[in-house]
Amino acid sequence: MIPLRARSVVGSIEASSTEVSDNALLQRIRGGDEAALDQLMHRHWSALHGYLDRLLLNADLAEDLVQETFVRIWLHRESWQVEGSVRALIFQIGRRLALDERKRLSRRLARLAGMERNAGVTAAPSEVLEHQELEEAVNRAVASLPARRRVAFLMARWEGLSHREIADALGISTQTVANQLTTALATLRTALRPFVDRAG
Repeated sequence: MIPLRARSVVGSIEASSTEVSDNALLQRIRGGDEAALDQLMHRHWSALHGYLDRLLLNADLAEDLVQETFVRIWLHRESWQVEGSVRALIFQIGRRLALDERKRLSRRLARLAGMERNAGVTAAPSEVLEHQELEEAVNRAVASLPARRRVAFLMARWEGLSHREIADALGISTQTVANQLTTALATLRTALRPFVDRAG
């Protein structure tokens, strides 16, 4: 008979040996497996958030970029190669997003300064129409989300609640909130691609 302590050690060894590798999860993600994406997020979310927070000195922005990292992994899932370190790939995507965000912030500040100088200028009718079309497309895309995913998205993006506040309100874990928001953003990104392409 195996002593209790020895049994727990044996159990932990068996559990670690059966744990799915990152590469296997990425392979499943390439096939459209959302559960594999959830597992990969659960495994790397905290470490990536800490890394991006150190880069940006902004925990909320870091959280947004962690989410965006996994959105990109999902949207481009068919193109990822499974050789090498998946963790390195995740951190590389996150770092690139953080550096891009720094550049965007600089440009935004410059634009705001320009807007203050041209405060009396009004938008052209075509710009107003394009904005209305985009708003309607966003509303349709949000309405098409599954109920719980839609509620989490609205609470995060339109009410400004944190992952913890949403988790408490819905009675789910913060990781589940993160998973729901990442999948919602990926769905919306696909639905709104025509507008993004037009803007580009």
